[in-house]
Amino acid sequence: DVKPANILLAADKRIVLTDFGLVLDAGLGGTGDGTPQYMAPEQVRQGVPIVPQTDIYALGVVLFEMLSGHLPFDDPSGSAVALQQVTLPPPSPCQFRPELSTEVEHVLLRALAKNPAERYENGRSLLTDLAEALSAQSNDLLGQQLDEYQLEALLGQGGMARIYRGYDARLQRHAAIKVIDMSHRSSEAYRARFQQEAQAIARLEHPESHPNIVRLYRYGEASGVFYIAMQYIEGENLRQRLDRYQQQGKLMPPQELLHIVRQVCDALDFAHSKGIVHRDVKPANIMINAAERVFLTDFGLVLPDPKQTRGEVFGSPRYIAPEQAISSASAVPQSDLYAVGVILYEAVTGRLPFAAADPLDTAMMHMGEQPPPPQQFRPDLSPEVAAIILRCLAKDPAHRYASGRALSDALASAFGLEKSPTISQPQSLTEEREPQAQKLPPAIRADAMQGLPPIPAAVVLAEAETAVPTPPPNINPPRKRRGCMVGVVGLLLLALIPVALWFTAWEQGRRVPTEVAALIPAAWGMLPTSTTMPTPTDLPVETAVTTPPVITPATAVATAATTASPTATMPPTATASPTQIASPTMTTMPTATPSPTSTPTRSATLTPSPTASATPLPTPIPVITLTRAQDNMSMVLIPATTFIMGAADGDEAAEADERPSHSVTLDSFYIDQHEVTVAQYAAFLNELGGYVNACNGYTCLSTQFETTNSYLTDNGTSYIAQPGFADYPINNVSWYGAQAYCTWVGGRLPTEAEWELAASGGNGSIFPWGDAEPDETRAVFGGTFTNLQTVTMPTNGYTDNGITGLAGNVWEWVADSYDETYYATSPSTNPTGPAVGTLAPHVLRGGGYDSNIAELRTTNRENALPNEFRGIPNVGFRCAQTGE
Repeated sequence: DVKPANILLAADKRIVLTDFGLVLDAGLGGTGDGTPQYMAPEQVRQGVPIVPQTDIYALGVVLFEMLSGHLPFDDPSGSAVALQQVTLPPPSPCQFRPELSTEVEHVLLRALAKNPAERYENGRSLLTDLAEALSAQSNDLLGQQLDEYQLEALLGQGGMARIYRGYDARLQRHAAIKVIDMSHRSSEAYRARFQQEAQAIARLEHPESHPNIVRLYRYGEASGVFYIAMQYIEGENLRQRLDRYQQQGKLMPPQELLHIVRQVCDALDFAHSKGIVHRDVKPANIMINAAERVFLTDFGLVLPDPKQTRGEVFGSPRYIAPEQAISSASAVPQSDLYAVGVILYEAVTGRLPFAAADPLDTAMMHMGEQPPPPQQFRPDLSPEVAAIILRCLAKDPAHRYASGRALSDALASAFGLEKSPTISQPQSLTEEREPQAQKLPPAIRADAMQGLPPIPAAVVLAEAETAVPTPPPNINPPRKRRGCMVGVVGLLLLALIPVALWFTAWEQGRRVPTEVAALIPAAWGMLPTSTTMPTPTDLPVETAVTTPPVITPATAVATAATTASPTATMPPTATASPTQIASPTMTTMPTATPSPTSTPTRSATLTPSPTASATPLPTPIPVITLTRAQDNMSMVLIPATTFIMGAADGDEAAEADERPSHSVTLDSFYIDQHEVTVAQYAAFLNELGGYVNACNGYTCLSTQFETTNSYLTDNGTSYIAQPGFADYPINNVSWYGAQAYCTWVGGRLPTEAEWELAASGGNGSIFPWGDAEPDETRAVFGGTFTNLQTVTMPTNGYTDNGITGLAGNVWEWVADSYDETYYATSPSTNPTGPAVGTLAPHVLRGGGYDSNIAELRTTNRENALPNEFRGIPNVGFRCAQTGE
């Protein structure tokens, strides 16, 4: 129990360690006792041997807190902190105190290694390294000679390198000298990456250089120090300029912004033409000299062979593109343009689209959330400029600009529409359009290294932020679980890829009047069609045809077609490709048409009214489906509508968190026709390369899933479904694991409101199929089956538009965090859940195979921690994506 409270400072200046109440013999298993903020991972996990390095870990936490002013892991919930100690990599202390050297950082992070064998052997060795690191805090190379360059001044430092101003006496010119930081000089991986940066710049100079890309002078080694000598730019970087404007309460004038962005875009187009993706475009890497000439710098994240870095993540979380966040190997030229879009957003609004205290949270927001409209912070911004910025920030790279030139040309045209743009009259930020308290604090110039996953070569550079006092998140404790809940430390949530699709009618939930329905096929047929793959310059164009709906679960690893019903057929297996866009299909499904009403209503009981009217004649419902290329999943379009969300006041089965019922308006979206299957998830894991700490330090599934009911197994070379279980729903999945899969296929988890609309149809249905009580023909629940069933069973439980499994079988994760009182304050348009910490409980919907009837209702809410480890096999998921 080493912690500050147990370390006394005696009057004679001695340091006295106290409180040995938790003493255990070395080698005995942990008991879970201790102070969570200072507990080593093995101490949290009961039964894991306790060793002397357990105390070294706690001492490392104390030192981290002393040197950075922050605990590495802190949360109002002790259990959440303990979970973080086991599952999350520690943050960089430089994130909180940028002036700390990387040598000090290296010592602290070694003391906080998850594996005791990787920590210091004893306190003496820790003390020795710490003393050396602190004495060499400046890592001072000033005055030293590196070949022809004498180092005159330290210009800055980042996660793996420092930059000095050097002077070449023979040529009588200055140079920017970048050297590998001392803590990384023994690393072959860092030396290789350093050389790759030099080679990338050299490639950009053959056969001729670009005026907006920094020049390379030489790459060399002197006295064990590897360095790159580059063109020295006397001026400032864009980070400094933006900060200066903000400190003056002003925004950068449009002409000045366009002048800078145009040069950056020209440099990027040139690099992209050479096959080089920068991967770290941000204001700190854009230099501006006295003549206003712009230089793109720091090509340290260029990858010579992306295949060799699959699964590693590099970049600055404030500016990282969604696809780059899963793997730097996935970055494309449009990833750099995404970063330019973030810079534009920041320049015209004075704030970033996404900014959290934790760099990991910021990256997750880029992947899983839509940016606030720029006009929210700058009401006078023209719609044309706002549209350009939001197009740059599209989650799908194919929906961004095809080139930097296209972006800068569009921006030039849009700025021509601005009111009185002048360089001499910068726009003031002190107007009433934005409260001062909401302004983003200026960023500190230094970059701090933040590892985003725990792979030795993986580095994420995060621009450090000044501390902003914020109240602790309102994290509600989990409610008592009425069914079997699961949470497994899982994957990083990733990005959605919207697919453009137009639909004209949606009334009475998903039921469309006959006269409107008759017009839709004809109108749809008038749209242009395309059978070619969309390019970044063209938005996808969809084609609608009248074919039977595909309800069969698709598997990306299937080698032969299988059928789930006599008329359904397996679509062909598709090769995974991030650029493949699915084509929608229109089908019609017969359903009863209710009498029109002006407002959706909700029954108050679980049983239908005994005075039901005669069954009306079936009316065809147009159902728009599309097949997702990545995993062959069939998705159903839910058109935009307004409906009543939550339980009616008279619903005796409802709990407090289902009320008050409230009106919600949603944009159109697609939702999977069935839950993700075992075979589909196996294909995802195979591309990922594993499941233990496979995505950003999280474990995708239960670490014991081979021996539980996940129905996954490992044949020695890949993950496969156990025989006969390919079409069963994947389970034992954490919220992170579910979100990561959805991003992999180009989508996201549905919001809670989207899920309820899909399940209830927006017309108050108690269950997905209507108001009739569940039985074994409608749902897998409460003893009707001994275990899980396939994703298409039972067949009478489908919604009117053919969505299966929304009640029973497995609970389903949705995107939202959980708050019992959220409905009282929920936004009326496209709600996304309460803004709480990433480890707060998240919402589960739909009930599981052992749930009771009340849990199958469309309004029922459950919750579990997103990375709670239970290993209970009744939590799965389905994906969604935005419709247009």
